[in-house]
Amino acid sequence: MPSVIGGCNQGKSIRNVEVFMNNKWVEIQSLNIPRASLTSISILDTVWTISGINEEYLHSIEKYKENQWILLSISLPFLCAAVGLICIGEGL
Repeated sequence: MPSVIGGCNQGKSIRNVEVFMNNKWVEIQSLNIPRASLTSISILDTVWTISGINEEYLHSIEKYKENQWILLSISLPFLCAAVGLICIGEGL
């Protein structure tokens, strides 16, 4: 289903996540870290969100599974925002 993850409101990165269900936008659990210019991908039953900007560039990774966002202990080896992300096969 269509979703809006993070973004920017009045110049500040936000944590909000909204999903379009039953012909309306419904807010679900927020990200752990506010992010603008992030990248997300859905693989099977998990949504992955990486990088972005929150006053500074980020390299952290969060995943959404079983109705919760989990901040992973691993991160990208570099700071970045607005990068491309694809799935090859069944993994990330």
